[in-house]
Amino acid sequence: MTQDNGSPRWQLRDIVAYDGWGGTSPEAHFGLGQSTVVDSVLVRWPSGRITERHNVPAHQVLTFSVQPPDLAIAPAGGFSSSAVEVHLISQVQGGEVQYTLDGSEPTSESSLYSEPFNLTPSRLIRARVFKDGVPASDPVSALFLEPYWNDGVPPA
Repeated sequence: MTQDNGSPRWQLRDIVAYDGWGGTSPEAHFGLGQSTVVDSVLVRWPSGRITERHNVPAHQVLTFSVQPPDLAIAPAGGFSSSAVEVHLISQVQGGEVQYTLDGSEPTSESSLYSEPFNLTPSRLIRARVFKDGVPASDPVSALFLEPYWNDGVPPA
């Protein structure tokens, strides 16, 4: 939002993914008129996260980068005919990682992650980070499948 002669002025730009072939540029340009400072710039990412900058001087290029997720599952899923060691990696200091193996959304009452564990194929793991006084992280999930060939018949 900028102030133009004392009147608030809002501007919005939607940016879609750049595909390199006739797609849109990942840049947004804003006309500020006579304003020399932008009160606030908000970037709302597809994940729902918001990045803010305040009291931004005019006549410059701002670069925003997607923030890393609060939680990652490693490996990120895939095919395996044997158990896979799964790591839940949290970026939230002091947060507790809760997970489920039945496809349900994790709650603060779900299984508490404390160390890597082996997961058999054909399982879906979902996880979230919980911390007192902070909203829960976005849920993340990974699907581990046993490889099947020949129209669903497992290899011999």
